Amino acid sequence: MRRAAWCRTLAAIAAVTLVLPATATAPPKKEKTGSLTQVGHEPLMSRGMNAAMAIHGDYAYIGSRTDGGHEGMPHGGVMVVDISDPTEPTLLGPPFDAKPGESSRELRVWRSQDILIVLNTNCGVGDTLHHCTQPSISNFRFYDISGANATHPQLLNQFNADTHEFFLWEDPRNPERALVFAGNASSTCGIRGGSPSCPFAVWDISPVRNGQPPVTLFSGLHGYTRFPAAPPLTFGALDMNRPFEEQGVPAGSVTVVYAVNTLHVAHDLAFTLAEIFRALAPGGQLIASECVRPWPGQPVYAEFIFNLMATFRAPRLHLPWRPNGGFLTADQWTAAVEAAGFTSVRLLPDALELRKHFSNIYVAAVGATRL
Repeated sequence: MRRAAWCRTLAAIAAVTLVLPATATAPPKKEKTGSLTQVGHEPLMSRGMNAAMAIHGDYAYIGSRTDGGHEGMPHGGVMVVDISDPTEPTLLGPPFDAKPGESSRELRVWRSQDILIVLNTNCGVGDTLHHCTQPSISNFRFYDISGANATHPQLLNQFNADTHEFFLWEDPRNPERALVFAGNASSTCGIRGGSPSCPFAVWDISPVRNGQPPVTLFSGLHGYTRFPAAPPLTFGALDMNRPFEEQGVPAGSVTVVYAVNTLHVAHDLAFTLAEIFRALAPGGQLIASECVRPWPGQPVYAEFIFNLMATFRAPRLHLPWRPNGGFLTADQWTAAVEAAGFTSVRLLPDALELRKHFSNIYVAAVGATRL
């Protein structure tokens, strides 16, 4: 899933920085603490707009979200960085395969076969944001990065495909087989047959090991045109600080309530959780994905900005599980949800256990059931 940028623990924005987690077994006292410690740095030609990296063995492969042929951005394409010594990451020469109209947006490694996969896609919406000067081009390139090719990837196959994001699945029972699940960006989706849908494809990429193109297993639309029997989706605003029923959400009418980084700004969390409980049918599920404080009284760094919002810093308090504004701890979330009448409360990951070993655990999903 995608997470807010301020919750990420590793990013390649204008440089590659290698980090290690700090550990702790108890709440921090007076000493300076942090979840990450920088051990090395490589400026990557200060090019900026780097794409997410792929790591394989001693090397990191870093794409670019800019047009590979733009005169003002001469360092597009994929960079190779030697990370065998984390304290001294080293860029190995200029980027490779920087071509006009291409942005090496997504990179993955098929680990068992030493194959680097680069999705080159549209590089943005114009020359202001991503320095795009050419028509959009979208393709996959597969590179052999075994042995000496790790520093000088060798092209195995180029496969032209209209896609924007992809997921690589490696067959755990057959290391010579892998599938790519690919979909388009929301900007290419449309209304087809009265329902929202987007192009979607599944490819078997096993043949690229021998320089052959992938085999198409599925190509079509995903969305309600694929499942006409599914109920239609509707969208609307819901004020979680007001009774749900007066906003068109009757009691017992909802199967799942899914909230991402939302409930912590409820003015009265007890009221909002009670409204969610009433709206859910018996057996209904609450799933809340939240940033969490690792320990009581230890704010998360993102709260520095969020405290500008009164709804964040000054909610109605409920002791003992809502003793302050801002984020809650994992155990405070558990107590709050149970106080609202929910059962089978669970955390994913188990932040209560993890914080015994890592000083800063910032995210968790809280799940609960209405009986």
